[in-house]
Amino acid sequence: MSEVRSLIKSGMMPSEVFRLLIEQGEVSSNADISKLLDEEIDGLPSFVMTAVINWNRGVNPEREGVGLPDERLNERIGDCLKALVGSDSH
Repeated sequence: MSEVRSLIKSGMMPSEVFRLLIEQGEVSSNADISKLLDEEIDGLPSFVMTAVINWNRGVNPEREGVGLPDERLNERIGDCLKALVGSDSH
């Protein structure tokens, strides 16, 4: 089982998981996160990858109000990710 699946199964929200991966240096961009999810989670719907790409991590003040804040990202993909990792056989 990968760390991504373990963290999601533990109950962490997607934005928390993604921030932890960034802090640990495993990924450095939203595109990296999307690619990692696609590699690690079977049957990942395209709307999840689109939401991750559009997530606003809040690191650039000029992008304030653009993209999905943490709460909206978690709302849009949290249940889907939990269902996918819950049924995942890895």
